[in-house]
Amino acid sequence: MLKSNGIEVKNVREDSRYLSTSMHYEFELRDMDKFIEFTSQYSNLQLPPYASRLLNSTIVGADLEYSNIPLTQALSLDIYPLSLSTEIMNDMKKTDESFYNYIKNFISKKGILYHINYNIVSEDFDGFIKDISENHTLKNSSKLLVNILGTSFSGNGSLIAPELLQTDAQKIMIKVLNAREEMSINLSEFSSRSTFETRTTYNSFVKLKSISLNTKDISAGDSSVNISDLALNISSTTQANKAQINSKSSCSNINIDSKIFNLNLSNFNYEIDMSDIDKDSLEEFIVLLSKLRTNNSARVFTKIKDTTLNMLSKGIKLDIKDLSLKNIKLNGDDLKGLSIKSTMILKEDKYLAKKIYYGPLFIAQNLDINFNFKLSKKMFSKIASVTPMAIFTQRYAKSSGDDLIFDFTFIKGEFKVNSKAPIK
Repeated sequence: MLKSNGIEVKNVREDSRYLSTSMHYEFELRDMDKFIEFTSQYSNLQLPPYASRLLNSTIVGADLEYSNIPLTQALSLDIYPLSLSTEIMNDMKKTDESFYNYIKNFISKKGILYHINYNIVSEDFDGFIKDISENHTLKNSSKLLVNILGTSFSGNGSLIAPELLQTDAQKIMIKVLNAREEMSINLSEFSSRSTFETRTTYNSFVKLKSISLNTKDISAGDSSVNISDLALNISSTTQANKAQINSKSSCSNINIDSKIFNLNLSNFNYEIDMSDIDKDSLEEFIVLLSKLRTNNSARVFTKIKDTTLNMLSKGIKLDIKDLSLKNIKLNGDDLKGLSIKSTMILKEDKYLAKKIYYGPLFIAQNLDINFNFKLSKKMFSKIASVTPMAIFTQRYAKSSGDDLIFDFTFIKGEFKVNSKAPIK
């Protein structure tokens, strides 16, 4: 199976004892196009072409240990790279031979390692990624620090395509610094949980305590982006011949600080639904996207375009149920908040492709749009001070306490603001 999908077995060693057996394998990724085509049947997300080329000729080691008494215990598996691709290593050696030797030594010590315990009967598994705590001085005297700590996972189902997967990481930190500048990325308390039934029926939830990007520069000054309590949920369901995709996200605080300005956003939320999607067209579209990774011919692009038009011709509904910020502060000035809600319906029309061909205006009768935008009067004044033309839109707004409300509708080709046609 491996050979037919682009992987060659380079070496096999076996150590059989009375109670258990140990196996050592070495696999070389010889044909990434074949391997990606194989994995694409299990996942919608694929490596971009440039990354897949860089993985060609990578050699991966696997140590397997299992009991000779069937089904008495889970098998144990360690997976680790033995060498990176020839292309990567050659480029690295030309650019910085010291870093090349460092990476070569790091890999030889199994610096990157996945450990998995897998129960063949129940298909339950758990494991961890070996902690990484490394630092190295590069050729240009910059210092590189990497810490990946406390990463574990568990789940159920096939290891290639699990039905349930949960991952947790305590800390991820990458820092590059020299005498003039410093850049760091920090993530803490990452957690994700995903369940998969099919390509079009799944649920994924991600939670992150904090993420920060910090830069220090002698000439440009310091800048930082900090996000707290980030949560993201994406789900897709199919019922009969229709599919629905739901996306939700929230975070308690976003702070952007630089030499020029300070922006603080609190209680960000969004919830967006796409519904009434033709399931067959969606599944065909996903399959074609996966093929695009290994075949970007004009024929595939044409099929993607035709499938997209067919999917849209069956009708689709987009709901922005919530897109809001409770509070916005710019350089300490409290501008209050804003919120957006919207519904867009594209009606079913078997002649949609022809209408699009003749021009976008021909599909106006197929669209119904309701768009509600609310923002504080203080924020509107701030926008108007920067963009004077915005002041002319105030005549269409409804006043509600400290807020201005704009209701836009586009129904049967007629555009209105707060139930009134705009003045021409």
